[in-house]
Amino acid sequence: MNLPLEYFIARFEENFTVFKGIFNDLNPGLYNWKQSDDKWSLLEIICHLVDEEREDFRRRLQFVVNNEAGQPPGINPVQWVIERSYSTQDYESKIKEFINERQASLEFLETIDPATLDNFYEHPSLGKLNGHHFLNNWLAHDYLHIKQATRLKYDLLSARGGVHLAYAGSWK
Repeated sequence: MNLPLEYFIARFEENFTVFKGIFNDLNPGLYNWKQSDDKWSLLEIICHLVDEEREDFRRRLQFVVNNEAGQPPGINPVQWVIERSYSTQDYESKIKEFINERQASLEFLETIDPATLDNFYEHPSLGKLNGHHFLNNWLAHDYLHIKQATRLKYDLLSARGGVHLAYAGSWK
């Protein structure tokens, strides 16, 4: 049984509020900080969220519910970090861009006929991907990056806060 479209709209609205809180009012020393070279900074995370919002999840869901022919445009989110120079982007501009893209996504979601969520396209290696697939994965993607950004902020506090954080509890 699939969750109703209204469930996803409500969760995306909630996550929108969470994202705005996570990315709010940080100076360059904080939004460029990362635990190691193989991890992302908050700036890189917000850049990724903008691109995924516009070019991946919303676009693929549009592709499916509109029953478009062929395959949706290709994506390469991992490579985009380098190709699109995420680490040199303007943080405040990217936050505004994410806000605009999420608002556009919420407006789009309100227009979907729930019956079209059963539409699908045949992915070359993953098989039939329908609208429910993309809604669930889009929401999971939100949760993964909320977790990632929260962990990054915890690690920053641990590294720069000047006190041991064991009293707060264990991060597991």
